[in-house]
Amino acid sequence: MQVENKDIIEIREKLLAIQAQAAANITKRQEYDKDRYDSFHRHVDFSVGEQVKMFVPRRKIGKSPKLMCRWFGPYTVVKKVSDVNYELELGTKKKPKREIVHVSRILKYHDPWTSPTQGPKKEDPFQNIRWHERCSLRSEDNVVDLNYTHKKMFDIEKGIEWDEDVVGYKFQSHGAYTARYENTDEIRIPLQEDLCTLPCDRLILIEGQLVKTDATTNKTVPATETKCVNNDVAFLFSEIRYEVSGVTVITNTKPGITTTMKNLASLNQSESLKLTMSGWDLNEKATKPIDGYFQACIPLNRL
Repeated sequence: MQVENKDIIEIREKLLAIQAQAAANITKRQEYDKDRYDSFHRHVDFSVGEQVKMFVPRRKIGKSPKLMCRWFGPYTVVKKVSDVNYELELGTKKKPKREIVHVSRILKYHDPWTSPTQGPKKEDPFQNIRWHERCSLRSEDNVVDLNYTHKKMFDIEKGIEWDEDVVGYKFQSHGAYTARYENTDEIRIPLQEDLCTLPCDRLILIEGQLVKTDATTNKTVPATETKCVNNDVAFLFSEIRYEVSGVTVITNTKPGITTTMKNLASLNQSESLKLTMSGWDLNEKATKPIDGYFQACIPLNRL
């Protein structure tokens, strides 16, 4: 009679416990994957004899498995094994091969140029194209000219061609709806004329007077002692928008902060001097308006 060692029995019990724990973990993971898959997967149903394509993950050492995934087909559905599994005919008549595949790896196969009403088209899809009766291309010469124009447009080896249709431009003034605003008011400058505008060269002119209430006379007088800090005019606005036909193209929130950060990082000395008219001044001594009046002309490309 063979008596097992106590250590062997203990090790065997530990292995059995580990095996049971591993089986429980696998079952738990399978249930989690199933619940996760069922939460976003839509119902798919294939009929017997239907053409499908199958997803096959191919793995190679040294390459990403994500880049090696392929869809193969068409394959024929042989039968429905369960609600989520189908048996596919993968082989040929000489070498028949069948495999049970999950619906997550199956998609419906469509022939090239398949029409929902006429079925697959085998002929060239462009051979039956006809010019419409209202089309301006009424001769073969015009068609050749159009093809030549397209060839010139997409020729990457040709030199640069400049469009000289626009020979000049001029500045025009456009005012706001009103000339005086209170806090939190929206200022709109409309351009209702049929003009070709150049937003990057536009300027905003802002002028006014700083006033205060005299403590002795209780009257409004110019604030002659008030000093303006750097980029003071841009800090007057909480938001600046550029709209075309009522659609917002670009928005700048808190332009005082954004323009200050951008100008400090991008302007050189000469550019900084040019922007003095817009209230940009890096001198230690802040500017003081004369009799309280101030004026600033800000380029839109700096906002």
